[in-house]
Amino acid sequence: MTQTLQGVVNKELQQILGKDAEIEELPPDKRGEVMEVVDELGETVHLQVLVLVDTSASMKPKLPTVKKKHSSTFPSV
Repeated sequence: MTQTLQGVVNKELQQILGKDAEIEELPPDKRGEVMEVVDELGETVHLQVLVLVDTSASMKPKLPTVKKKHSSTFPSV
């Protein structure tokens, strides 16, 4: 099953907060739990990124700019 990172974080937050709670209303210990979940996900999640670039005729003049801006982030661009 594929989930978005946002979906995973939201699910974890609902388990911690309950369905009706607001994050701003959390006591410090609960905020700490939220930070632990975010930190753990940041270190353990396997993230795959797809960059979709419009290569139609109208965008062709802009392709060098896209390649220049994203070549260090995404070497295969």
